[in-house]
Amino acid sequence: MRKPLDFLLIGAQKAGTTTLHGYLARYHGVFVPAIKENDYFLREELYRGGESYLARFFDEAPLDAVWGAAQVQLMYFPECVARIREYNPRIKVIAVLRDPVRRAYSAYWFARQRGTETCATFEEALAREADRAKGTFQERAELTYLAHGHYADQLRAYYAAFGADGVRVVLTEELGREPVRLMRDLAGWLGLRADPAWQVPRGRMNESGMPRIRWLTRFLVSERVKVRVRAVTGAGLRLWVRRRLLLPLLARNTVPFRYPPMLAETERRLAGYYAGHNAALRQLTGRDLPEWL
Repeated sequence: MRKPLDFLLIGAQKAGTTTLHGYLARYHGVFVPAIKENDYFLREELYRGGESYLARFFDEAPLDAVWGAAQVQLMYFPECVARIREYNPRIKVIAVLRDPVRRAYSAYWFARQRGTETCATFEEALAREADRAKGTFQERAELTYLAHGHYADQLRAYYAAFGADGVRVVLTEELGREPVRLMRDLAGWLGLRADPAWQVPRGRMNESGMPRIRWLTRFLVSERVKVRVRAVTGAGLRLWVRRRLLLPLLARNTVPFRYPPMLAETERRLAGYYAGHNAALRQLTGRDLPEWL
């Protein structure tokens, strides 16, 4: 690796990290890989295997650019913090946060899209969360909708490791309403000059959808398949397969879909559930959350 990463985009899932990643990719002086999710700090075997895996994402990165990578699950799994700090104690961390009620529901439908969620209703999935929290890595990563919204609990470790100046919280609302101001502020925080030519990209990123062939998507994203592939391939080949085969095939197998509104009773219940967590987040970050339930 010719130099260490300057920043990480750590989550949360379904909060707008894909949008912010796209914004950063188009900002002068920033380099982020075209493939967003980077598992280097998430997977113990990748991290202990050395930086060669990570370096492959930055083969074409200009040395004078600010380098960043993203993985939305880094915020959820506490063991990742020590790896990141060991790698670069001065790295900057960006956490994109969304109203946890809406985030949980969106994540449920995303898991339905990927075929990893087998529950026919959101309410059934919530009832199974306690068991899934003790399950496989994929169940803990993708199917624990409530626990992923415990933002204050997750961010405390990052504040402790990198300090308040090393952690930047971005709200989903900022991405939609004030993207130019947000990017100007982030650029200053990252040590960059403002990019007067930057404009909000046209089109929507990471639109929701459903697979044309459900079993195919379920197979392609299966943790069991990933484990077997990792056992017989090197990091370089896995990266090539992901970039050239897996991601294009998943995209071609997805059709647009708009999920139905959450049940009002469930929404009220979750708003009460997250009230204490949101209060703790306000105290930790000093941020107001006026539009959250």
